[in-house]
Amino acid sequence: MLFGTGPPSHSQSLIQQNEDPVILPYWKWILIFKLLSLYCLVAPILILALYLSGNLKISGYQFNSPSFFVPFDKFGMFFETHTWTGPFLEETLYRGPIWIWAVVGGSLLKKKWPKLNFVLTFLIILIPTFLWMETHSTLSWAVFCAGLGWGWLVYKTKSLWPAIVSHSFANILIYFSIKFVGLFIKI
Repeated sequence: MLFGTGPPSHSQSLIQQNEDPVILPYWKWILIFKLLSLYCLVAPILILALYLSGNLKISGYQFNSPSFFVPFDKFGMFFETHTWTGPFLEETLYRGPIWIWAVVGGSLLKKKWPKLNFVLTFLIILIPTFLWMETHSTLSWAVFCAGLGWGWLVYKTKSLWPAIVSHSFANILIYFSIKFVGLFIKI
């Protein structure tokens, strides 16, 4: 089971109520690791398929996302905008409704109308993710898949922090992947 790790039992959650909300419990880190591992497996395959089908032009990506192509000496600028500010604002704006639903709405409907709860949860993850994808002009379907994963992560953990951390790591992975590819082909 790839996503089998769930939230702690009721007795464990009673113990964890006094925890600092910014410091994530271990099971949330496990979910982040699993999601990033899946992203690391799926993203290169999807990008390769887009490249081979002619639907991905590196020059277009460089034009639309120039900060991912800055040299190492400007990594501080990249780090600030793409590993803190960007993921924090994007996850709050686009995954915030999922968080509100996970904490408030979903729990109210879960017992009475589980099928309706499932449909509404799916739509609340799908619609903001589609809107978020539209803000990214390049690799939009890879962005969409990542957004679905981060939406699921917010719903499952009932916290925005795992999605923010995962989004930040994904952006760093993209930055260093571009640098690695740049060793072999001219970008």
